[in-house]
Amino acid sequence: MLDATQHTQHLPHLSDVQNAAAPKGLAKFADILRPLRRELLLAVFVSRGKVEAVQVSSSNQPDWTAFPVRAIVTSALVLNCSSLVLVHNHPSGMANPSQDDIHHTRQLARALLPLGIQLDDHIIVAAGGQFSFREAGLI
Repeated sequence: MLDATQHTQHLPHLSDVQNAAAPKGLAKFADILRPLRRELLLAVFVSRGKVEAVQVSSSNQPDWTAFPVRAIVTSALVLNCSSLVLVHNHPSGMANPSQDDIHHTRQLARALLPLGIQLDDHIIVAAGGQFSFREAGLI
């Protein structure tokens, strides 16, 4: 997990991302993920409108990524965040969610709800565009 003072070559410096729920903030993450050849899932933890940390999940497979619901919920509690945004890429070029994407996103949203933590959105980015679970009414 990255805290607000750390960064890598692959992720924007968190101090550059004012509000992950704002289109500008998400665009920085989307621009990094879009060209990758392996799927990555970013859980962007937000508190008081500011990004507190980013948790990166991946697998050794090019066409799917781990979706660690339990680990994301645990991190959200430890960070005492008020909301989070998921961002992941589809190297296939198609941004449409898979049935697994939909299932795991809803599972996470249900797990966070009684804890008072809002899943603001899950954005899938691909060469062919992007998909918002919130805009599509899936969460």
